[in-house]
Amino acid sequence: MESESPPELPDCEWTKADLSQLKIQIVDVDTETFFGTNNLPQSSNIDEDIVDNPRRPEGPDISVQSKRFFAYLEEALIPPDQYPYESCTVDLFSFLLSDVFGYELPDGALHTTHVYIPFVAGGDRVFAKPYLRIVKGPKYCRQHCLVLEAQERSTLSDDPEPRLLADGIASFYEDRRRLEKSGEQPMTESKIVPGIIIHGTAPIFYKILVTKELLDAAENGEVSVHETLVQRYTPVVPDPQHYLDAGMVPLTNRRAILTCLEAFKRFVVEKAL
Repeated sequence: MESESPPELPDCEWTKADLSQLKIQIVDVDTETFFGTNNLPQSSNIDEDIVDNPRRPEGPDISVQSKRFFAYLEEALIPPDQYPYESCTVDLFSFLLSDVFGYELPDGALHTTHVYIPFVAGGDRVFAKPYLRIVKGPKYCRQHCLVLEAQERSTLSDDPEPRLLADGIASFYEDRRRLEKSGEQPMTESKIVPGIIIHGTAPIFYKILVTKELLDAAENGEVSVHETLVQRYTPVVPDPQHYLDAGMVPLTNRRAILTCLEAFKRFVVEKAL
């Protein structure tokens, strides 16, 4: 189960080689393939100041939501050499997912600290450590609905995708363990775990397919028999080449990102049904 203090077990340190051994292929897909439609919903919960102003507007009438958004955004834009910690970008997305879009409602919990998910990799017990996760359901058999990783600001060569895939597999392992222990729900043979990787203020979205076969291969350190496809979606913006650097600073990017966050919420909510 998740720990409230630093655990004794080692961290899972997967690389692209581990994904290759497990025959996990990450494929880029278009809007309709990922979301099931090209007409993504617009959120009615976002203040106009957020979508209409690159920076915080002056004046006394700005809402609390806008004040918090621009405060988190400003902190997230501090250069990594001055403030290398990922918490500044995680705080921004924690605020968006929880306070703006209500991802964890009605019975969920969003965790950004002490997130340790145990599983077995290559015969050893290890911990996956997402920067953020959302779980839902009764405490004794809570199920993971979202895992989030962050590009390490101090290490530009860092590759967060293997970590995100480990998070997805670990959450499936832990969800099955809780279901088996509770005895109240049937064991699932597969699950799509929603995932997000944030590069500064730029999110990329994932639908992580995890199967019992993939879980067994990961546990035993074996080569998977079948290939597993993980869908990856990058928001459609005017300048895709500079998307990761620009993030949600340009208003066109910001509107696209906020629309994607609204559309992606459906996959998270469905996990609680």
